[in-house]
Amino acid sequence: MSELSVMIALVSLLLACFGALKIKSFMSWHDTFLGIGAIFIGFVIVYFGDSTMFTGVMIEMFIIASMALVAFRLIHMRWGMENYDSVRYYRITMSRKQKIILAIVLVTLIGGLFGLSYWIKYNRNIKNTRNQSQIMSDAAKFKSEYPRAAANNRFVYASDKEVLNIFDSGSGVVFLGFPQCPWCQHLSEHVDRAARAEGVDKIYYLNIRGARASNNEVYQKLVKKLEPYLDKDDNGKPRIFVPDVSIVKNGKIIGRYKEESTGDDNITPDKYWTSERIERTSSQLRGFMRQLKG
Repeated sequence: MSELSVMIALVSLLLACFGALKIKSFMSWHDTFLGIGAIFIGFVIVYFGDSTMFTGVMIEMFIIASMALVAFRLIHMRWGMENYDSVRYYRITMSRKQKIILAIVLVTLIGGLFGLSYWIKYNRNIKNTRNQSQIMSDAAKFKSEYPRAAANNRFVYASDKEVLNIFDSGSGVVFLGFPQCPWCQHLSEHVDRAARAEGVDKIYYLNIRGARASNNEVYQKLVKKLEPYLDKDDNGKPRIFVPDVSIVKNGKIIGRYKEESTGDDNITPDKYWTSERIERTSSQLRGFMRQLKG
């Protein structure tokens, strides 16, 4: 069951309780609206807020305050409340059995709210921890294959399906290559630096060496997606030459890394990547990434 469905069910239950209490004249209109307002504020905080401790404390404060308001009106207390009709009604009319049942219901509700708050925060923290652990492990793995990349690089190992989905209707930076490619080694450093500078969380990396060699279904689909941007091989067929970097937004390619022509087919990556080319490439990639986030 999702967090939203649990929250909707709980809020509906609490609203029904408040409605029943009002119908039975246990609460004033002022207290009823105050309690309902507290519930809705708590609902918004717990569902739309993050998983920080501050959020958890706030939701517990709002929920406990709303339920304590009911308990304060209904359970026997003498702190200057003798003039409240609801308390007088409670003390005179309700039997001992009814009072015990009411107390059990209130304690159960408050305990359930504590449990729900803990469950939501726990699940979100677990999910965030897993995502962060995956990103960290991917970064370490990528660093081992691409030593030029930073230790805190933004590369994540994407599946074939993930990459194809991005080209279909998703958004993200897609890096196609493989570690044995020296040009991929150099470009990975510059793409990662641009992503970190622009606050891009992930660069989706796919090793296509095996797929390209076997010309499998995944490679053919990638070629079809990228065909308008690809150069042709010696047989006149479109081919994905690596490194291949695309910036995609809502399934539309908004930017592509384009290697500058040097007129020297034998130039090495070390000689190609002058400080001027690094600056131009970084500026180009960062511009595309700003469009992605905009």
